[in-house]
Amino acid sequence: MSSSIIEQIENSTVFINGAPYEPSDDDEVKRMVSLLEIKQGEKAVDIGSGDGRVVIAMAEEGAVAYGFENDRYLVKESRRNIQRAKMSHSAFIKQTDFWDENYNLFDKIIVFQFGTVMKRLEKKLESELRDGTYVVSQFWKFPNWKYVKKISDVYLYIK
Repeated sequence: MSSSIIEQIENSTVFINGAPYEPSDDDEVKRMVSLLEIKQGEKAVDIGSGDGRVVIAMAEEGAVAYGFENDRYLVKESRRNIQRAKMSHSAFIKQTDFWDENYNLFDKIIVFQFGTVMKRLEKKLESELRDGTYVVSQFWKFPNWKYVKKISDVYLYIK
């Protein structure tokens, strides 16, 4: 019995550790950031930050915003975008494998990962996050957490 192309893609080892780069459009970024309800000075992170547009948007709302990105090219592009946006004082990109980072210091988190990553990421965040931490996920849901609010295909979870 052959499986569907979606099942083949989701079960591919390429997507076990993270999603491929797919930039969010401006409306998606606005929805994600609005659900975070960022307060001035809160620490926020975009897990798999791509070109940095979400990190910049969080910083513009008052967060000290970080992006964790593994791709060297995207890290350079993100840093250029941050400089162009004049947000170098509050938006930062770290070239890293996001699995190696600890999320316990963050108040707000944005995730746009692939479905096969969400179960593993849920376990990691469950063990590291403080109660009250906001987590927003675009499109993909965590398998065991219940979201508290939804706008289109963006989900808000609060630990």
